[in-house]
Amino acid sequence: MVGQEDSPPAHGMVFTINFMIPAINQRLAVEMSMPTLGNIEGFLSENPDVIISINSGDLDLPIMSQATLDRQLRAGIGAASNK
Repeated sequence: MVGQEDSPPAHGMVFTINFMIPAINQRLAVEMSMPTLGNIEGFLSENPDVIISINSGDLDLPIMSQATLDRQLRAGIGAASNK
């Protein structure tokens, strides 16, 4: 278990993301609350801060640390909206 003292970059971070991968009909509610990051597969938050939709194949580069998710979204690969 990671304590708050072990996670200074996460201090004060609170957000909720609805993350959707339409090609495989996958939905995740991702929640960050201080040093705790959690996700619930198959569910979406009723009031997310952002909604991200991206194809599963477009996640390969971020997963392999060859690109960031932010870079992919800014390049028009996938979509992000705040409602």
